[in-house]
Order: sequence, then structure tokens, then C-alpha cells
Amino acid sequence: MKHNSIILNIGIFGILFVGHIFAAAVDADVLFRIIATFITFQIILFGSFSISLGQYAPRVHRRQTNRLSFIVALPLSIGLGWAYGGMEWQLLPVAAVVIPTLASHLSVDALLRR
Repeated sequence: MKHNSIILNIGIFGILFVGHIFAAAVDADVLFRIIATFITFQIILFGSFSISLGQYAPRVHRRQTNRLSFIVALPLSIGLGWAYGGMEWQLLPVAAVVIPTLASHLSVDALLRR
């Protein structure tokens, strides 16, 4: 099965990431915070967004998309936690992003297992 929706989701992330860098460069604080919020939700719910961006597929394929999306979301969530920690490795900010990301993907997996 092709996972074009994951690639599309990664592309959207890339656009948002560049946008937040641009917003920071031009001191557009409100825009930066809005984009950072979108990025946060996108990473935490990466599997759900990937499933939503794709065409309707059998449950087994949606579950596979969610699992592959987690492989993308995990390093992104670690990086996001690092950014929230002031670009220093701090356990609490990393855990505050990684745990909801894990919980989101596990929840979707459990729903699709039924």
C-alpha cells in the first residue's frame, strides 16, 4: 500500500516549519506562536492527520499508516520537546510532547485493532 498521505503530512510539516522560521526572522511573534501551535498538534496527532489526509482505506491499512506515522512523529516530538526546553535537553519538556504523541498513536492503534 502506498502511504502518500504520510508524505503529504511531512510536506505540510515542512511548510509550517519554514513558516515558523520566517515568522521568527521577521519578529512576527503572534504568527510564530500560531504556527508553533499548529506544529505541536500536527506532531502529536501525526498518525490521525495522515489517516485523514488519505483516501478511505480498510482498517488494517489505516492502522499501518498510523504505525508508520509514529516512526516519523517520534523524532519530531523529541525535537519539539528540545525546542520547548529552550533548545536544551530537559526531561520535562521532552516528556510533555513525547508522552502525548505516544498516547495519541497508541489510542488510534487500539481503536483500529477492534
